Amino acid sequence: ESIKDEELLSVSLETARKLKMIGLCNMQYKRDVNGRLKIMELHIRNSVWSYLGKACGMNLYYYAYLHEQGHAYPYPNDYRTGVKFIDLKRDIKSLLAYRKTGEWTIRRGIESWKGEIVFHILSSKDPMPFFADFWFEVKQRFFSKR
Repeated sequence: ESIKDEELLSVSLETARKLKMIGLCNMQYKRDVNGRLKIMELHIRNSVWSYLGKACGMNLYYYAYLHEQGHAYPYPNDYRTGVKFIDLKRDIKSLLAYRKTGEWTIRRGIESWKGEIVFHILSSKDPMPFFADFWFEVKQRFFSKR
């Protein structure tokens, strides 16, 4: 879910400066039991998380392209918060696992999807990636020789 977190922004910028990074990168964090930020992953490859940024009004890959072409671009610091990124396959698997442990109910899982959302590969404009991924899962689960 998109949020605004000044501490996260500050730590990310400091990390990028110390590593002398240029261009886009993806930094993923978790908070430890004491609330301190811990970096979990840092990479410079394209990521599906860019879908969330674009849905919030922050098309980083387009801005990077404009920058590389020598064009000025607006830096939008007024992006929308509360937008949720949903990967149905992973979210459903997680929900079922959490349900087994009693941490979540189906109802709580579905309620967590309320609000503005962007899907990993599900799009009404181009449904084929979703159906291809679904078919791949069916083949792996029911027709692959184990």
